Amino acid sequence: MSGAKYWFGCRQISPEPPGDAIACGPYDTKEEAIRERDRARAWNYRITVVFAADTEEEAGKKAEEWTL
Repeated sequence: MSGAKYWFGCRQISPEPPGDAIACGPYDTKEEAIRERDRARAWNYRITVVFAADTEEEAGKKAEEWTL
């Protein structure tokens, strides 16, 4: 993970059916990702923890898995 950036995943869960998971980022620092994650919170969204990923594809896979 040499070029890792920070991301978080989110998925709209209401109304039904749930939306697609998306990876939000990349952010250069974990603190920046946490700040943006806190801003994205909403009652109808499932939000993941902040995670590191090297590519947008890798981040998208994690967002999909972690918001089921």
